[in-house]
Amino acid sequence: MDEWEKLKNPSFVSRAETQEGQTDQPKGFPVPSPNSKAFLVLLRNEVFRLVRALATGDLAEVLELTEIESTTPAWTLERLEKVMSEYFVEHQRLCTDTKARAPIYLDYTVIENKHQIHQTLVDPEGHNDWMLDLELNFNKSLESQKVVLKLVGIGPIG
Repeated sequence: MDEWEKLKNPSFVSRAETQEGQTDQPKGFPVPSPNSKAFLVLLRNEVFRLVRALATGDLAEVLELTEIESTTPAWTLERLEKVMSEYFVEHQRLCTDTKARAPIYLDYTVIENKHQIHQTLVDPEGHNDWMLDLELNFNKSLESQKVVLKLVGIGPIG
């Protein structure tokens, strides 16, 4: 039957051919990659949840949204408070508007299987001289079907 369909329609793809091309990747969650538009949307949304939590001072939420167990020194509420108080000495606030969400402020690269994310923290003065530094846990993201991020650092760029 499939041969007949191929004769009638050269671009026909049989069910067997479709199943051959499938991977073990569960449906609905895109493979983490800087080239995957669907994954980048999920990543940007998750990173921006962190930015909003930082902006509102919900530092407990920052710790809940990230992996912190494998960082040295460990990220604690006290450490986050200290870092963010340094940010607010230099800046009025942390922007969370549409401009701050722009893709140009998120850099996602993979170097030697290390998925690195750098989110520029946008301030009203336009200095944009602080960064949220994260690492994507590729295996846990695939396993849990959600973006799993490790907080690496928050601080001035450079």
